[in-house]
Amino acid sequence: MNHQAEMMQESLQLTPFMEQIQRNEISEKQTAIIYSILQHTSEICIHRQNGAIDNQVFIHKDGHFEAVFDKHNKPVKDGVNDASFNYFHPFNKPLYHFTFDISPWIMWGQSATDNTTAASRIIAYTCDLKAGIRLALKEKQYIERQWSSDGQVQALAVFLRAINAGKAEALFDLFKSGTEVKEEQLDSILAALKTGFERIYMAETPH
Repeated sequence: MNHQAEMMQESLQLTPFMEQIQRNEISEKQTAIIYSILQHTSEICIHRQNGAIDNQVFIHKDGHFEAVFDKHNKPVKDGVNDASFNYFHPFNKPLYHFTFDISPWIMWGQSATDNTTAASRIIAYTCDLKAGIRLALKEKQYIERQWSSDGQVQALAVFLRAINAGKAEALFDLFKSGTEVKEEQLDSILAALKTGFERIYMAETPH
C-alpha cells in the first residue's frame, strides 16, 4: 500500500472494516454487490459540477486517459470538471480505481483551483452511483470471492463504513431475487448512503 492509501486508511478510520473483510467476517455476497456496483458506475456527474450539465465524458479503452468536452465541443479546463488520469481502469479494476482515483478526489478535489466542496463532490458521485446500481441490478450474477489486496479491501471498507454510518443496509436488499426496485426506494437508499459518505469524508475534509 502506498503512502497516500495509508493516509486515507487512517484518516477515514477504515481499519476495523478492513480487518473484518480480511477475516472473512463480511458476507462475500455483500462485497460482490459492491464490486458490481462500482464496475458499472460511469463518471458523468462528477464531470458536470457547477452547472456544467452539457459536458460529455469519454474514457480511452486503456482506462487511464479521459477527455471531457463542453457544449461547444471544447476541452474542459476549469479546474473542476477537467479530464484526469486514472491510475486504474474504472471498469476492469473498479476497487483499485475507487481507492486510488475516486477516494482522493472526494477528499481533495480535482486541482488546486477546484472550488467545490467535499459535500458537493459526494453529491456528484452519488448521482453516478445511482446509474451504477441500476446497471448492477440487471447483472443478476455476482462474483463472490475473498479479497486480500489492501487496495481492493480499502474500497470495500469505505462502502461498508458508509453503509453502516448512513444506515443504508437496505442497499443489499435491492439485490434479492425477484425484488422490484422503485425509484423512491432507490433514492431513499442513495440519500442514506450519501449521509454515510459525508460522515466519513467531511469529518476529514472540512473545505
